[in-house]
Amino acid sequence: MEKFSAAAFYAIGKYLVATKEGFIKSGQTHILPGALKRPEKLDLDDISGAMAIEMIRYNCEDIGLTVSVKCVDKVFDLGERGCTIQQFADSLNQLSEIIVWEMADKMFMFIPAIRAERYDKEQAFGDVTATAFPSASFDIKEAGNCFASARYTASVFHLMRVLEIGLITFARLFPSVPTNRENWQQIIEKIESEIRALPQAAVKPPDWKQKQEQYSQTANNFMFFKDAWRNYTAHARGKYTDDEADSIYRNVRSFMQGLAKLGMSE
Repeated sequence: MEKFSAAAFYAIGKYLVATKEGFIKSGQTHILPGALKRPEKLDLDDISGAMAIEMIRYNCEDIGLTVSVKCVDKVFDLGERGCTIQQFADSLNQLSEIIVWEMADKMFMFIPAIRAERYDKEQAFGDVTATAFPSASFDIKEAGNCFASARYTASVFHLMRVLEIGLITFARLFPSVPTNRENWQQIIEKIESEIRALPQAAVKPPDWKQKQEQYSQTANNFMFFKDAWRNYTAHARGKYTDDEADSIYRNVRSFMQGLAKLGMSE
């Protein structure tokens, strides 16, 4: 999906009208050869003559109207060779029709501002999380893109992939825990076993009680995510609304930020 502003549509219409009116009101009957030259650079404050036509071309190119771009070039060729004002007006009318026809063959999506803020957003979970879990960047961004596009179940799917990266990173704190990505239950249960055994460890860190509490809470959260969302999403049983997906997005973002603040990183 390409991103562009609705302003492009408005600009094309504005410059078409300005161009037609400008030449018709000029009182001229002909455009002399060489009198209409393509400008070397764009000037947004100029909406008349050759600059207006160039702005039409720029906006058509911006939204992928390739045939219309070629038609604009033909308009310029006609003006540079010289023609009557009526011939030039006819070429602009033809350009208008081609733009309408070409736009009819394209599908454009409107994304409300409340969802658009998540579209194509880099480091959507914050700089610290991006640094701690670089391999999650693709799925974090896609979770936002899917949410913005109203593909809520797909957004949750990507969020579960983000959580999986967090789970594997968490599991690596315990050397005996397997990191088979297909079985969250096995990983979490083994982590919980290691956490319970922490008080009996031959060598314990000075802050082992604090770590035991933090690790226990983290493991419990992963088990919740697994039972509440991951299993349903992975096995095609879950379908999510916008409110549900938004809630899951916020929860996963907060949780991954918490993992990063605890010092966990890939």
